[in-house]
Amino acid sequence: MNDGYLEEKRKAIAETDKEIIILLKKRLDLATEIGQYKAQNGLEVRNLDVEQRVVDRYRYLAAEYGMNPDRMEHICRTIMQESVESEAAIQGVPAPDVHDKDPHKEEIRISETDIETGRRKMLGIGVASVAAILVLTAIAGFVFNSDNGLSILYLMAVPMALIALCFYLGYKDMASGKNAEDLRWIKKRTFIFGGLMIAITVLILALFIIRG
Repeated sequence: MNDGYLEEKRKAIAETDKEIIILLKKRLDLATEIGQYKAQNGLEVRNLDVEQRVVDRYRYLAAEYGMNPDRMEHICRTIMQESVESEAAIQGVPAPDVHDKDPHKEEIRISETDIETGRRKMLGIGVASVAAILVLTAIAGFVFNSDNGLSILYLMAVPMALIALCFYLGYKDMASGKNAEDLRWIKKRTFIFGGLMIAITVLILALFIIRG
């Protein structure tokens, strides 16, 4: 075993760590200058919009270089905490916690049972929607337009597949929801796109029925 190789790499890591600390100190010095400017101009220590832009940049770069965006976000917020504490010290105020992503909104945690219940409802709505469209398609194709019944059925297979996909993705994404806000967003997105596809599908069927 070549211990010399490992020692060389460890020395390289130690040098890299030193460079990181130097850059962090430079960042902290810049944050101190910002803190002094804020104190002189009566600005608040924390700016959520700026924080979010910084976090988004970290997450983007993490993904770009094949790293874990969530872990990099945590590192980012830890670094920002140093800056915020420096700025708060200048103004003589308590330092806010930047790990609290939105101090004005209480994050409501949800249980695994709530998530699973929501997923089952999402899947049930998707299945019911596709089944209802299938029945309407059969009526439009074989009752009102019997000559082209199969053609209509084949034609409507695409929007029905898109409706099913939309609700399936909602069902799948709900498993990763961490709080009530996450679930609300997933439901809203699913029902907007799913509802739009259903409306378009029903409109197409209505046109078939009207044209006979």
